[in-house]
Parts: sequence; structure tokens; C-alpha cells
Amino acid sequence: MMVPLEIDLDHARMIVGGKDHGKAHILHCNYYNNYLMRTIWKDAGQFLSSEPLLIGSAVEQSYFQLKGLFETLNLRGLKERKAFASNFYSWQGFGLLDFGAIDASGGTTISDSQHYAEGWKEQFGTSDAPVGFMTRGWLAGAASAIFDLPQDHFSTHQTVCAAETGGHRNIFELKPDGANYSVFDGKGVGPLSASHTLCENLASNIDAAAVGAAVLTLPLFGSQDVDGGLIRSFDVMITWHPHQYYDRISFECVNEAIRKYGTEGRHVVEPLLEEAGHRCGFRTFGGIWRSPEWEAVVEPMCETRQDWVFGLLAIINCVGWGRVECTKLTREEAVFVVHDDYESVGYLNLYGRADFATTYLFPGGFRAIMNLLYNGNIEEKPPLTEAFYEALSRRADSYRTTTEKCLSMGDEVSLYRVTRKTA
Repeated sequence: MMVPLEIDLDHARMIVGGKDHGKAHILHCNYYNNYLMRTIWKDAGQFLSSEPLLIGSAVEQSYFQLKGLFETLNLRGLKERKAFASNFYSWQGFGLLDFGAIDASGGTTISDSQHYAEGWKEQFGTSDAPVGFMTRGWLAGAASAIFDLPQDHFSTHQTVCAAETGGHRNIFELKPDGANYSVFDGKGVGPLSASHTLCENLASNIDAAAVGAAVLTLPLFGSQDVDGGLIRSFDVMITWHPHQYYDRISFECVNEAIRKYGTEGRHVVEPLLEEAGHRCGFRTFGGIWRSPEWEAVVEPMCETRQDWVFGLLAIINCVGWGRVECTKLTREEAVFVVHDDYESVGYLNLYGRADFATTYLFPGGFRAIMNLLYNGNIEEKPPLTEAFYEALSRRADSYRTTTEKCLSMGDEVSLYRVTRKTA
């Protein structure tokens, strides 16, 4: 399948869909995807309307992106549009989604491979309710785009979920009775810095260019013909969402908390979102460090413990999050600088300048790097179990992150200082 794809090396971004209709896609894994979803659904959902948000954010992404792609690729027929949508869903690592039985009046589709359901079972076991919010939204938005209907034409439902049953079958249904989800406006790529001056990175033994070139040769995109449209790499299952999906579900959660409870509401939600980032760092970064890809390409370059960080950053700079640098690294303290961090770019695009730091993934992720490196002896490749995570998190000398600068607040970069707690 031909996907219009542009690699923006200056900003460490991957744009899908071309200049006029493009969206910046980023890599995340099943552990972050499901933990963030559960955080918004179960934790914040105790006092916020989370399900319409989770579904509507996916409707927004699939609807506007597919409309743009259909125009860019001159896809006019229903058959070719359906085929492209199914393939594009798998290309992003979401699993399988068949539009064959879907028409303008709705319909039912069956899938035996779903990223969120399989990831949920692996991480949490069985669920007490369907977990396919993203797919419900993606299906509704895609169907509306395929049939040239308004974004809010369909309601969307899941009647069978593999995360509930413990099997693999999922059944989704569309009805032509209007949206049962939040409706958003589908903004594009977002503002990027016109130019940026890179910091002076600390010296290391890592050939970042060689690592980046090797990463770009890996099979990092999905296919209907391989593993049911799932992407297994770096010891996890990965996906390529538009980053605005994550931005929308995170910031709408924060904004609703502010509307209902003021600043106190924001202070309740933000630690939950940072914890999702910490979980992401533990499993994604830990998975990279334990992976065959790391062992084959990067580990031979590592002569010091610090090299493990710089090797990891060389990979992170290939996944669309922005350009990450490390300007200080000791056992007691580290400083990370991020140019065009995707959360700030997303916030600026969706809401304008912020009066508080709108970045949660990086504070949690950088804390995880330091916990794994200096407290977890990750170079020994320990199993990334829940017990190990809890043990690292509860140590009296674990790490914490302070966001000292944030792009969305008007700073040129986002800057994070990670320090060891005193026992």
C-alpha cells in the first residue's frame, strides 16, 4: 500500500498525507496506549465524561485524515476507499478492520485482531467492559469519510470484545442515528519551530546517525498479511497514531477537569497522565533495551552506562516525538531538552498558548529512564514485571522530574530536570 510519507529530519517528525492534508504520526506501544486509555476511562472517568472523548478523538483523526488522503490519492470509488481504509488501519498497527459489510446506513464488522484488546489482555487480563473505544471511533470516522457523509453521521458500538471474553473476536456496529461521542474540528499538523539551535550534547560512544539509519530499515509498519495487522517490535506491540489523538484525549481530559473543578481538578488529572508516561518509559524504553534490535545494533557501541541513554535517545529521535537531547547526566541528576515536543505542538495547534506546562509523556518517560538505568540495572536485562515496576517506583531514592521550560508556554524548547530523591 502506498502511503504518502514525509520524514522531516529537522524536527524529527513523520508526516503522513502530504503538506496540505498531513498529520504527524508517532510511535507508541501497547503499554502506553492501554494505560493511558485506562487512566482516562477508569480513573479520570470517575468524574469526567471519558468514553465520548476517547471515541470522538478517534473519529476526528480517521475522518479528516482519510478525507485528505482520498483527495491526495484521487480515490473516488467506494471499493478502493474501503480497501485503502482497511489497509491504512493495519499499516498503523491497529489490527484488522474490514469495511466490506459497511454501507451508508451502517452495518457490522468482525475483527479477530485488535491492538487494544490484545494489549489489554497482556497488561491487565480480562476487562469488565469492551475496550475498543479507539476502533469504534476510527470505524465511524472512516465510514463517514468513505461515503462522503458528515463526521457525526453514525453512532458506533462494540457488541463483542476480546478483552472481555479472553478470546480474539471483536464485533463493532455502526448505526445512522448520529454521534454518541464528542465531535472535534480536525486541525492539521500544527506549528513547528522555523529553526532551532541544537544544544551541545554530552560526549558518548554512540553513532546516532548509524543507529537512526538502522532503525529506519526495521519492519516498523503493519500489514494485513503479517500478524493480523499488529506490529511486534522492541519487545512490545507498537502503533503509529497521529499525535493529535494523544493530545486530544489528554488535554480534553485536563480541560474538562479545569471547567468542573478549577485548578484543583487539573492538579488531580496531571499526575495520572504523567504516570501513564512513566509506565510508557518503563515498558517502551525497557523493552527497547531488552530487545534483539538493541542487542544487535546499539549495545555493541555502549562502553559506559551513559551510552545506554544516548543509544536510546538515538532511537527516540526516530519515533516522531520531537528532537531529544541530554545536556547533563549523572547518577544524581539529568537534564533533557526536547525541541518541538509533540504534546506542546499539539496543544498550541488545538488551543493556543498555555499558561501551564502541557507535557506529561516526557516527565514520566525521563523519570523511567533514570530509574531503570541507575536503580534497575537495565543492562542486566531484568524481566519488566509489575513487581519490578512497583519496586523501582517505591524506592526512597527513586527519581522525579521537574519541567523547567515548556514550548507551549512560550519557551523555545521544553526542558526537564530529573533528580534523585533523598532517602
